[in-house]
Amino acid sequence: ANIAARAEFAVGILNYHFGSRQVMLRELMSIQVENFWSSMSLPRAGREFFEYETVILRVYLEFLHANPYFVQLAEEIRRLEPEKSKQSGNMQLEGVVRRLTGGFERGELPGMEPDEIRTRAYLILGAYTFLDRLVEDDNYPGDEFVIQIVMNTLRHGLTPDPTL
Repeated sequence: ANIAARAEFAVGILNYHFGSRQVMLRELMSIQVENFWSSMSLPRAGREFFEYETVILRVYLEFLHANPYFVQLAEEIRRLEPEKSKQSGNMQLEGVVRRLTGGFERGELPGMEPDEIRTRAYLILGAYTFLDRLVEDDNYPGDEFVIQIVMNTLRHGLTPDPTL
């Protein structure tokens, strides 16, 4: 009913077209995921690790501003389509693992073991996952401030712990 009201359609039209809430959410998410991946598919173009991460973060924040319900929709799909959600999460995780591994191989990041790279990739994804809440906050400090803080955290947080 809320979706129909926002779209200025009768509930019956949505039910007729989609058949069920789950099918409608699947369609919405499919479109959003396609938009998300096309916006996040950025050429590396000789950028060093932190420069590339800054560009990705900037694009992600722009995507969140343009699609404020993306994360809420993703959470709904996570409940309704756990296998698809898991596949998407694994794709995102592997992308971050590749970026970290590439940064290590190019000498832009200190050496890390595969388990450490994977764990750090989960931490990075976790941080991105909750940025939508910060963007929606009434006291949002602005994209440039957020980018600076996240990048400082990545720069200093990616230093390996010598005791591991």
